Amino acid sequence: MRPALRFAEFRLTDDSGCVWVDLEIGPFGHEGGELFSLMVCTADWLVRDVERNGARSGWAMLIVPRIDHDDVKREIESQLARLSADTWSDLALQLSRIAIWEFDRYVDHP
Repeated sequence: MRPALRFAEFRLTDDSGCVWVDLEIGPFGHEGGELFSLMVCTADWLVRDVERNGARSGWAMLIVPRIDHDDVKREIESQLARLSADTWSDLALQLSRIAIWEFDRYVDHP
């Protein structure tokens, strides 16, 4: 099973060097998907942010030379093309290492 990007919605922030991207990703050849979020920022923005706020973790972050929606979408699709798994659950876990999964840390209570 391979992932397919259904859509990427860019949410602007107060700084043009950083955006959040909401992704719907589902299994290729099947309908539906689940939501993932990814912070996309430029290296310049990251340097300024670290100088202002101190150290930062890099999980769910894509660092790019400039914020160009088409380039960002191509990079995301390139990363998705390297993933595969036997089940959607296993694939979603792989995806959650790249972006924040809507079901991250979800616990089903009876």
